[in-house]
Amino acid sequence: MVGNDIVDLHDCDADISSYRPGFDARVFSQAERAAIARRELGEATRWLLWAAKEAAYKAAKQMNADTIYSPRAFEVLCEKRWAEYFMPVRHVSGPFVVVLEPDHERVHAVAARSSSEYGHVIRGVAPCSEPANASQEVRRLACEAIARKLDVPSEGIEVRREGRIPSLYLDAQPLCMSLSLSHHGRWLAFACDLTGHFDG
Repeated sequence: MVGNDIVDLHDCDADISSYRPGFDARVFSQAERAAIARRELGEATRWLLWAAKEAAYKAAKQMNADTIYSPRAFEVLCEKRWAEYFMPVRHVSGPFVVVLEPDHERVHAVAARSSSEYGHVIRGVAPCSEPANASQEVRRLACEAIARKLDVPSEGIEVRREGRIPSLYLDAQPLCMSLSLSHHGRWLAFACDLTGHFDG
């Protein structure tokens, strides 16, 4: 299972001064707040941790549709990171590993159950041309990339919503692949675990 999240660092939502006092205490653990204070992952530490939590939640939601999003319930273990931007996340449903891909424009996080799952994960990030149509654009971005990887026509790939979870179909037949979509501000992103394709 895979989850992903993207944060536009130049969007008004990324301006911490616009949040009510106590936001960090409600969202982050004591250790996470200490990492933010130290800027352990640079200026964008707060949003790197936020994206990691969101991505892990989306992966957990694919495992169990009843999973409730509570930011404090997904704890990024900053002090135990295996390598820069490669972070373990603890949750009651089990551990996750999140790869963080930041630059000066945005942060992209991709979560999986273990590092070994990343071998079959493809991901993509692209600018959003029409924010009002971001949901459609991110589906097109994912479908085109997945079609290239599977070597099939992109018009045969379709994303459907089953509850709040996106599902992939090829020529109206379900694909056993985990897909996560996200968009924020000027950016679109997706991650797809192709393990089901290779196992089949």
